[in-house]
Amino acid sequence: GALPQRPFGRSGLQVSVLAFGCGSRFLMYRDEQESAAVLNHAIDSGITYVDTAVGYGNGESERRVGLVMKTRRKDVTLATKIPESARDRDGALRIVEASLKRLQTDHLDVIHVHSLGDADDLARIEAADGVLKALYQLRDQKVTRCVGITSHTDGAVMARAIEHNDLDAVQMAMNPARANHFEELALAAATKKGLGIVCMKVTA
Repeated sequence: GALPQRPFGRSGLQVSVLAFGCGSRFLMYRDEQESAAVLNHAIDSGITYVDTAVGYGNGESERRVGLVMKTRRKDVTLATKIPESARDRDGALRIVEASLKRLQTDHLDVIHVHSLGDADDLARIEAADGVLKALYQLRDQKVTRCVGITSHTDGAVMARAIEHNDLDAVQMAMNPARANHFEELALAAATKKGLGIVCMKVTA
């Protein structure tokens, strides 16, 4: 049967229960046509959430995804991420412009701030000229539908980011063995606000 779909928080989007991550394993395919075939097969199999990032291969993942998006953009919910090197508004806007070109699209469904770290990092993200200001602007302009943050470092800081900012989505590591408080703090905060939640793989 068809892969089950779920509401992506309060965004109005419907996404598959499994996502296709375009990180290290996607980039292991040496032939870009082979990687495109794999992504096409995933979409044909019912996976509709495609996750990439500028930081995956310094834009190479986005470029490969773009080879598929030029014909299948309407079939997926497309997410990318702004790297840690662009925590300011102007830098983030330049990054997104380049991402759109590589992805061969004029809009995104989700743009995340990639890899939230400690409290000082959150302060940079939330600053008056920080990256979140760029993402709110892009959401107002319909360049993206959802603004989000990802983290696998500190669930308490992630919870604070969720509680204090106008987010639509989050992506975080769910691993009780690591005791980073994502389950009891960040997941609880995201669920309370009705955000779209993407859980990264659980590893030891």
